[in-house]
Amino acid sequence: MPAWSCASCDVLARVAPVAHQVAQLELKLAQQLLESGCPVAALEPRVEPRVYGRQGFVVALWTYYEPVTPREVSPADWQQTQGELVRVMKNDRLIGCQAK
Repeated sequence: MPAWSCASCDVLARVAPVAHQVAQLELKLAQQLLESGCPVAALEPRVEPRVYGRQGFVVALWTYYEPVTPREVSPADWQQTQGELVRVMKNDRLIGCQAK
């Protein structure tokens, strides 16, 4: 999903065609991860946390964060962080297999 940011107002808008979007899933996942204490990007607090639709597109509004210089992450730190993310997502039933 492409993104457009307005650094002067600290908003990031993610835009996608209705047919190719997963915005509702992203919003739900972000809200649940934040509630679990995970360090993820926050939804824009000045508007209702929902997906906005217009003329065949959907827009989700997020808090804009200034880019930072990447730092070196050890394989052990990466593995620990990924393990914690998976644990939270499983405990909150954010991920799992569903037969269709």
